[in-house]
Amino acid sequence: MRSLTIGRHPYDAVSSWFKDGKYHRDRDLPAIIYEDGQKLWYKNGKCHRGNNLPAVVFPGGRELFYEEDICYEITEYSNGSKEYHSTKGLHRRYAPAVIYSNGDVEYWESGRRHREDGPAVIIGNKQYWFENGEFIKCIV
Repeated sequence: MRSLTIGRHPYDAVSSWFKDGKYHRDRDLPAIIYEDGQKLWYKNGKCHRGNNLPAVVFPGGRELFYEEDICYEITEYSNGSKEYHSTKGLHRRYAPAVIYSNGDVEYWESGRRHREDGPAVIIGNKQYWFENGEFIKCIV
């Protein structure tokens, strides 16, 4: 299993913006910019960026996303498949955590296959239902 590491930054921020004593910046601009080019987006003291855009951008291109206070990283493979990883493993609420290039999908929460309102795995015309990692049924 992959693990997601978020380390401390070795540099002081070159620029930072606050609102009511909390990191904050409007108009989709970063609230913190470090001298090495790392940028962080905040809204009211929480790391956040809308429109499915990264909330942390590192020099070299690594990106971190935040959804409901959960940090995750997207791994995109050369064939077009994508995986969403949080510190708890594969994770994405309300959307697939694994999207294969052929359109097949898998829903995961906290490292377990999980979906309450539909199949957690859709491969072609086969649907596999899981809740909290436990297999429920298969529909072909």
